[in-house]
Amino acid sequence: MFRQFLRDFHQVLTLRCQAHRRFQAQRMDGPLRLADRMAMWGHWIACGPCRKAVRQLVRIDALARELASQSPSDGLTDSARERIRIAIGQDGLEPLDEAARKT
Repeated sequence: MFRQFLRDFHQVLTLRCQAHRRFQAQRMDGPLRLADRMAMWGHWIACGPCRKAVRQLVRIDALARELASQSPSDGLTDSARERIRIAIGQDGLEPLDEAARKT
């Protein structure tokens, strides 16, 4: 048990950027061990580029969640929808509105 503590403490003091990135990815999938979280935190305090990378990942994750909550048609203008309908019709496919009426 004491040896494990020493290994964990050594990890806190010597964690490199590559390991920090690996832990960050694992953290997004689920919880980490306390020693791994402490090592990440210690490295994060000392390493400016990793702090920047974490801020970017948090922002990307927030934007992805926001995008996932929107319906697929959000943001399309009426003219864009019309161009899509025309393009589908030119490919020999029926526009969705006409196909829905036939069923």
